[in-house]
Amino acid sequence: MRLGLKTLKKIEDWYGSDNFEIGSGGNVKDGRGDYKFAETYLTLRFGYWNEINMEELSKVIGKKVELEMKIYDDNCGCKYYYKVP
Repeated sequence: MRLGLKTLKKIEDWYGSDNFEIGSGGNVKDGRGDYKFAETYLTLRFGYWNEINMEELSKVIGKKVELEMKIYDDNCGCKYYYKVP
């Protein structure tokens, strides 16, 4: 999975800020015998774990956006983390 600079600028324009982070993740899957492979994806975090509209962002970047994790923190409330498989 790759996102070009034009797509990152679209995200910035849509979000209204450059305060977002891009990372990567993956899941190791069993293969045949001793062979294993990974399903990789990009991760996105907006501001300080802000919630975003996944459907809108999916339309902006032309790729599916999924909620990867929602964590409740006693000090901050809910924190949101997204992935682009």
